[in-house]
Amino acid sequence: MHHMHRSEARIVFRGLAALFIVIVLGVNIAEMQLNRLTQKQSTVQAFNIQCQETGKYFLYFLGNQYSIQSVYPIAGISNSEKEIVLSIYHDRISLPTCVSMDATALFSGLNIIARQCTDEILQAKTACERYLAELRQKF
Repeated sequence: MHHMHRSEARIVFRGLAALFIVIVLGVNIAEMQLNRLTQKQSTVQAFNIQCQETGKYFLYFLGNQYSIQSVYPIAGISNSEKEIVLSIYHDRISLPTCVSMDATALFSGLNIIARQCTDEILQAKTACERYLAELRQKF
């Protein structure tokens, strides 16, 4: 069995891409000519998706129009200034949009710890200076 090399795969892919581009351009050119003859539409489109109603989608692809319609009411979302409410069947989940927190105690505790660390570092610095002074006197 013959395995396809990467270079061969690239050539095949380029050929398919070129074929697709030629088809799209051909459809666009044909549609432009038809539009000029009928004077119906001033724009040409090869691909378009529209949602005209809730749950109803229209797909236009290479001259053909397809419609898809489906609405499944699974959940609802409502928004207020303070929260977003997600309603799923009979359950409600509230997500606050403004979160507030009192961190005064936390910051005062951190300030105390910072002061204690500063005091201990100053004491260690003083002890090191004394030790260095003793070493200088010995040598």
